[in-house]
Amino acid sequence: MKPDFTQTSRQRERRARRENRQRVRHRRQVILGVAAGVALLLSARFIIGRLMDPSSAVTTLAGTEHSVAVVAESSTEEATEAVTIDYLTRDELEAKTSAPRREKAQAEHFGDTLDTFLVTTTATKLYERPSTKSTEVTELSAGTYVETYGTEGDWTRVVSKGQKGYVRNRDLAVVEDPKLFKVVDGRVIVNAVYGLPETYETVFNEDAAAALRVMLEAMERDGLSVEVAATYRNAEEEKKEIVLRGNPDHAPEVGHTVFQTGYGVQFNAPNTDPRIDNEFEKTQAYAWLNAHANEYGFIERYPAGSESITGYRADPTIFTYVGVQDAAIISNEGLTMEVFYGVN
Repeated sequence: MKPDFTQTSRQRERRARRENRQRVRHRRQVILGVAAGVALLLSARFIIGRLMDPSSAVTTLAGTEHSVAVVAESSTEEATEAVTIDYLTRDELEAKTSAPRREKAQAEHFGDTLDTFLVTTTATKLYERPSTKSTEVTELSAGTYVETYGTEGDWTRVVSKGQKGYVRNRDLAVVEDPKLFKVVDGRVIVNAVYGLPETYETVFNEDAAAALRVMLEAMERDGLSVEVAATYRNAEEEKKEIVLRGNPDHAPEVGHTVFQTGYGVQFNAPNTDPRIDNEFEKTQAYAWLNAHANEYGFIERYPAGSESITGYRADPTIFTYVGVQDAAIISNEGLTMEVFYGVN
């Protein structure tokens, strides 16, 4: 969540460096995309050649313990084609984590970009300004996770459940578990590897909420409508929702859903139950979102074909807010958060 503070020259320099990294990453991704396209073309030619050869047999791919066979039947042919999606095993997920954190990794000056998450070591107060003589915004209990936006002197700028202010550095500690609160370029990323603790609570991000309102108004002007099935949900609410959905296989688990970050949004077709397959991807509303959501800072979180990257099955109903600049690149290049932010 972005506190509304004036940028300093140092902050502008940090933003410029970040944008330069994104441009370098973009060029690298374009090169990799071209290479992947060439490889795909060669593979397709090989497969077509094999299919045209009557002496060759069509072999169904064998599944593994962490694979799911997705079968698509042709309406014009009696043949059945099988595709195997390889999800990561638990051992593979564990291998992706890094060493425990030891440092707070904060910017040396107050800024408007999320640095990291810290946890309060004792009951402490959130002040309106970096001074104990300023107004007390609220009191934070020990063990409260807060977003941080830089440090100066004895103070850290933080946001807790949508409330902005300052906390004394001495009352904040590092979240050592590297699997919790993965932040890259100001974005918190959750997937099959990285997650959030069940006690973490926040609110629907104010920037995401504002962008969502504008986007829905734009859809209405184009004669379309969509229902918002969910925005922010805490761990307890997420547990109930997963049970109501029948505990689906290869779906985000509690602590690993975008809804708990405060940036996720789920849509469904009007007058349908999102817990039932309503074929949202076949609606005009989805086609509109697929073409225009990035203009408002949203991307499809689990696009088809990304299962082996995100660790979860595709879901056309779930979008997440990353800001207009990042969303444009991610959407236009057909990427995922994992690839774009380098956490794949």
